[in-house]
Amino acid sequence: MLTLANLRMNDPGVRAKVDGALKPLGIEYRGTVRVKHLLRVLVEDIGIPALRAKVRRPLGGLKIGAFYGCHLLRPSDEMGWESGEEPHAFEDLLDALGAEPVAYRGRVMCCGFPIQFVKPETASRIAGRQIADAQDHGAHAMATPCPLCHISLDAYQNEASRAVGRPLAMPVFHLPQVVGLALGASPEELGLARHLVPTEPALARISAPART
Repeated sequence: MLTLANLRMNDPGVRAKVDGALKPLGIEYRGTVRVKHLLRVLVEDIGIPALRAKVRRPLGGLKIGAFYGCHLLRPSDEMGWESGEEPHAFEDLLDALGAEPVAYRGRVMCCGFPIQFVKPETASRIAGRQIADAQDHGAHAMATPCPLCHISLDAYQNEASRAVGRPLAMPVFHLPQVVGLALGASPEELGLARHLVPTEPALARISAPART
């Protein structure tokens, strides 16, 4: 949304309207700040080799399905990064952390959250399909860079399970959590106990303890 707002500032009409609203506050903004998502910072600015070197708890033994969601890569022309259909940055990151990335079609689909409060049954069915897809392709857990996707996939997973008529029980990590875990942070520090779907089954699969 911030990226798109920056682009809208190239429209003289939008810029004039924004300037008019900000002027009484003594603020001026021309849309020149570059907006970058944390995933892009990790992959591009820090880099995969540097991240790999910082790993203290390799996530070996854990198969993770990356879930990109709708807004990280789309609309592709405006976002100007990876393909909205066949991205690989998140998988590259997971591989650097020692996990085994899981390929599945649902990783670039919608999580259902945008309609959660309008058509909750439909939203739950959408989320359930993506979780089931990851599960069917062997994922032990999912990870997402989007906080709303995390809410939809974790907090509403009971509803999603009922909507698709099958048990799911899929632990869902947020991007900073899976990175922090590999870099040596404890589950307590990362707030994993706050998740609605227990993360312990996924954590138990990690084959090596944290290195000091």
